[in-house]
Amino acid sequence: MLRSALRPPAAALAWLVTRPAVAACRFMAAFIGPDAALRNASEAIAKVPGTRGVWCRRLFYRSTLGHVGQRVHIGFLTLLSKTDTRLQDAVYIGRNCSLGRVHIGAGTILADGVQVLSGSHQHDLGPSGTYQDGDQRFDRISIGTGVWIGANAVIMADVADHALVAAGAVVTRPVPAGARVAGVPARELNPSRAKAA
Repeated sequence: MLRSALRPPAAALAWLVTRPAVAACRFMAAFIGPDAALRNASEAIAKVPGTRGVWCRRLFYRSTLGHVGQRVHIGFLTLLSKTDTRLQDAVYIGRNCSLGRVHIGAGTILADGVQVLSGSHQHDLGPSGTYQDGDQRFDRISIGTGVWIGANAVIMADVADHALVAAGAVVTRPVPAGARVAGVPARELNPSRAKAA
């Protein structure tokens, strides 16, 4: 009863906090581009603590990303960097995560410290032989519905529906639906048993 009574004031406070951040993000996008503007604003909004922070991040990203569904939780100090990111309903993203270009399906859980890169080949060597002046490529990573990704995992390839990625795993190849993967690089655990089931 108390929780439902607190929702309207919390939502109003979150709206007041996020409006200037959204306006600043849109203004800066004209000068530095939408993704760079989002990265800058994302750092400020990531630092808002507690339940108020969860509300603020939900409202802020709903105004700046491609899509943010209902009941999305984005944890403290989590950063998102690409405006075409899409988060479906009931996505849970823990604390200290970093997400690039990604589409996350409904009911998926990312534990604390998960890194979702924009593909596995983001930087090429430039004319001077360094990566700093080389071309960049940002691929969209797709994470399906009902996926669990453990703490500090690094995701560089698609993860299909209802898969489980163990804590600390580094996903460099697509993970099939229902698979359980672990390790560096991530490999499927007991693939023959999963196929027989």
